[in-house]
Amino acid sequence: MEPKALPVSIVMFVIAIAYSGILSFVTTYAAEINLIGAGSMFFFVYALLF
Repeated sequence: MEPKALPVSIVMFVIAIAYSGILSFVTTYAAEINLIGAGSMFFFVYALLF
């Protein structure tokens, strides 16, 4: 294990945790307020940008 990679991996881990929380929230919230199309657009735009 390379010690120089530890800071980058910690940052990526935090970003992944935050993103998974956003994914879970957007899908359930969009379904709850009946905006499935808008929720899908979020994932489409995110896929295009990243």
